Amino acid sequence: MMDLLKAFERMERSIPRLLAESSLWRGREMRFENREGALTVDRVECVWEEPWDASDVEVPDYARGMHAFVRLHRFSTTRAGEEIMHHHRWPGAFRIISGGYRVAFGRSDTSAGWPGPARDIAVDLRAPSAYAMEHVDVWHSLRVEETTRTLVLALPDWPGANRPNPPNEMKARLMTDVEVEETLAIYREHYPVVNV
Repeated sequence: MMDLLKAFERMERSIPRLLAESSLWRGREMRFENREGALTVDRVECVWEEPWDASDVEVPDYARGMHAFVRLHRFSTTRAGEEIMHHHRWPGAFRIISGGYRVAFGRSDTSAGWPGPARDIAVDLRAPSAYAMEHVDVWHSLRVEETTRTLVLALPDWPGANRPNPPNEMKARLMTDVEVEETLAIYREHYPVVNV
């Protein structure tokens, strides 16, 4: 049975070492817009060089032997009523490092198309909350009322997980080395290297 929070805890123990190596990280700023609203996300990412072996029960079968990704997300604020409900095509585990948001979850079967599922449940989460999305048919949306940073363990996309999403426009740009380093510095405050 999959337990991404256990996998996340394993990854989280390696974060101080990963953050110390700036050359591992790349960043993009992404802005998603549609008629419902807009969401801006800064994503700084590196490959977690720890593939899953055949005996690993914390991840889905398809991901064994594959690398995961560590992502540092910064979410800018959104306005109430402008959340974009969308299919989450990759399984992941998340910890809020600072700030917080309201996350709404929905679920659809593989034949469902847009407009997608109803919002089944919504919860307010604040640092240091952690949660996982572990099913191929999970949808979610975020209402971000203050700048929020998260640490993410992201697995490769689910096989065949091309669910219809709401039509939206994505604008993206590469973050500069200076912007990436500024992000790493913020996370190093939360995950300092401990010399033993």
